[in-house]
Amino acid sequence: MRKRGANDLRPKAQQGFKQASRDSEGIKSRLAFLRDNIMEHQTMDIEYWRKEIDGIDDELLRLLNMRARLALKVGALKKTANLPICDPVREHSVLARLKTLNSGPLDEHAVGKLFRRIIRESRRIESGALETTASAT
Repeated sequence: MRKRGANDLRPKAQQGFKQASRDSEGIKSRLAFLRDNIMEHQTMDIEYWRKEIDGIDDELLRLLNMRARLALKVGALKKTANLPICDPVREHSVLARLKTLNSGPLDEHAVGKLFRRIIRESRRIESGALETTASAT
């Protein structure tokens, strides 16, 4: 059996009041702990996702540079064949294909805007390479 303590001798109403007071302090401290813990986990989660994004950015940069090297080869072939740098039909078909492949969350406008910029930079690189080749001959 359990021994009676000092709390057991006080009227029930007083015991409940004292208990509620302690509980509210306990709740406050538990809430503070949870708040701090959540903030710590949010920071860890944010850092985790930022590292994931950094890894994807690294991969995007690697792929964009690979794409640029291929564009240089295409530019050299265009020069040899006396073709213009800009091929609007090809650019339109690339954009249409990518918009069709897109599953979001980027919308069609964003996909078009991003890839138009990539294509423009590819053209710039191609034309710069052609100018360098032309001035060397």
